[in-house]
Amino acid sequence: MRIDEAPGTATGSEQRLQGIGVSPGIAIGAAYIGDRGELPVNESRLDEPQIEAERGRFADAVSISVKQLRKLKTRAMALPGSAADEIGSVLDAHLAMLANSRLIRGVHRRIAKARINAERAIQLEIEEIGKTFAAMEDPYLAARIDDIRVVGARLIRNLLKKPYVPYSGLSGGAVILAEEVTPADTALMDPRRVGGFAAELGGANGHTAIMARALGLPAVLGIPELLDWARAEVPVIIDGTEGTVILEPAPETLRTYKARQQEDTRERRYLTRLRRLPATTRDDVEIRLEANVELPVEVEQELGLTFHPSPQDMVPVCDVVTINAPLHPETENLFDDELIGTMKRGAYLVNTARAKICDRDAIVRALNSGQLAGYAGDVWFPQPAPADHPWRTMPNHGMTPHVSGSSLSAQARYAAGTREILECWFDGKPIRDEYLIVQGGQLAGTGAHSYTAAAAR
Repeated sequence: MRIDEAPGTATGSEQRLQGIGVSPGIAIGAAYIGDRGELPVNESRLDEPQIEAERGRFADAVSISVKQLRKLKTRAMALPGSAADEIGSVLDAHLAMLANSRLIRGVHRRIAKARINAERAIQLEIEEIGKTFAAMEDPYLAARIDDIRVVGARLIRNLLKKPYVPYSGLSGGAVILAEEVTPADTALMDPRRVGGFAAELGGANGHTAIMARALGLPAVLGIPELLDWARAEVPVIIDGTEGTVILEPAPETLRTYKARQQEDTRERRYLTRLRRLPATTRDDVEIRLEANVELPVEVEQELGLTFHPSPQDMVPVCDVVTINAPLHPETENLFDDELIGTMKRGAYLVNTARAKICDRDAIVRALNSGQLAGYAGDVWFPQPAPADHPWRTMPNHGMTPHVSGSSLSAQARYAAGTREILECWFDGKPIRDEYLIVQGGQLAGTGAHSYTAAAAR
């Protein structure tokens, strides 16, 4: 979508294009035109003797794609901040799609039954899956077809032996303009070398947008005909806050945005300094975030954090306590009269974990006495709760029915982890510590950090 030049602010060849601002900030740099369009695919018919060979060719492409994604995941671990976790989750989801997924099964089926080449089978299967996703009313879930399409594009490139041209070699604050920027592309972007990016495809709910925010790169997506206007090496401005891309900006426009960019930099530096100051309101009330999660000492010191080794140590200093813990013998009825009695009078308790972590009648007594100002949650025991459950009528409660769900990307991560555990087991390889609860009759890995031997028996 082109915006006409505003009088006095743009002259000559300046072009303003409007899209969706998905990551705030301003980037100014030379345009780099990304070669990311879908490769043309022809449909070819197979004779019966060719079917198995074509299925084998497709299996080879799947194997190559898996190796590429695992290599990407290793490299992505060096990304700053939360970006490494974000892209790791995305790549896990993509790896799961290359397992025994609907996409893979469907392509094999089309090759065998329709007798068509693998590239065309991939396109047709993604189109079919896309119809299901498009019918979803939730825009976040509907946007997940983008992940399947990206995986399909990788498979097609490997079938055609047309590798991606990586962004890892860019420098000088280059601004990437492309038909599409995939989450895997962002894993190769160094924020010290890339200024930002814009693309014709994509939206605010996609993984590419999430990655842009995690990397702190200004980004605008969903710009029709962007590459029709763009030229390599010319100056370009990306305003990720307003969703605007300015190609070949006029001198006055360039001065205006450079001033805004400098102001943004000053504001970030100011906010960085503020994080070291105590969080105190104007009326001298200190706001603290308490959690029994231990961080490196240097991080705790820099951010002014205090580690609490146990709930008994933490809850007396909290105004609001949220429960996010598994139910096992050590947490059952943890919040009883004694522990609630150590909390600040008038504190709030929120339980979205398991109802039996709280003593049912102790909660009622604490609310009636005013020891707790309120209790909220979506977990009951038993569940569904009977009509005479005392939590239905106790004062100052915010109880709701229990609702649980999981995003498609999270489900893909679960599937990928389960597959890895089974493959390690059958191959006689060690299972990663984060997947272990018990090994050889003893607590191990995550289980050793989460439970005690007494609770496990």
